[in-house]
Amino acid sequence: RLNYIFRLFKRHKVARRVLRQLVDEKLKIPVKMWGGAHHGQLKWKEPDFADLMRILHNPTYAGA
Repeated sequence: RLNYIFRLFKRHKVARRVLRQLVDEKLKIPVKMWGGAHHGQLKWKEPDFADLMRILHNPTYAGA
């Protein structure tokens, strides 16, 4: 899924367009939970702009 997000960004060149396409396709993105009983666990959720920007800006995903 991360590769798909980066391919969309390469094609659209605008994060909001990528977000719109992910929402239209009803695709979920991975988000790491912070705090609480599920701290550190991976959760799949509907994308929002902040989550998408974290993925696009995080160098950990650079080789995705």
